[in-house]
Amino acid sequence: MDNNYLLLCTLVMLPMILFVPVMYANRYPKAELDHHLTTMMVAVLIGIASWLSFGNVEAFHLVSHQLFNLAQPLDINLVVQMAFYLYAVIMFTGTVLQRLNWQFFAGFVPLWTLLVYAPLANLIWSPHGLLNQLGALDFPAVWSSIYQRASHH
Repeated sequence: MDNNYLLLCTLVMLPMILFVPVMYANRYPKAELDHHLTTMMVAVLIGIASWLSFGNVEAFHLVSHQLFNLAQPLDINLVVQMAFYLYAVIMFTGTVLQRLNWQFFAGFVPLWTLLVYAPLANLIWSPHGLLNQLGALDFPAVWSSIYQRASHH
């Protein structure tokens, strides 16, 4: 996939990841605003740490040392898929925000990443994933194919 297109996908996702917490937090009384924003930011930061330390590795079945090889440039695919992952984290966090605290998310996000998100992502993102082998495409892949067809005409 074209790196410029993947970068565009990431840039489209960033405002959503940053502003969804504000939208959710503003649904609650002003006295709870700090608590809710803190909870969602903790969930995002734990999500970033989880994705970089093991989520991406599990989703793509990479050898873990490949991820932190500083001699290689940062893989744009890692960033794009992390943006979609973080959007899922923040949407879930916002939905159950009033009932749970940040300590819950400190444990939940890594477990959910390892046991649910990464295995399901592997089905479509990994070249060896079942859905990938059946020809399924995720959002960036679908729009990339449309973009490539349009640019050739």
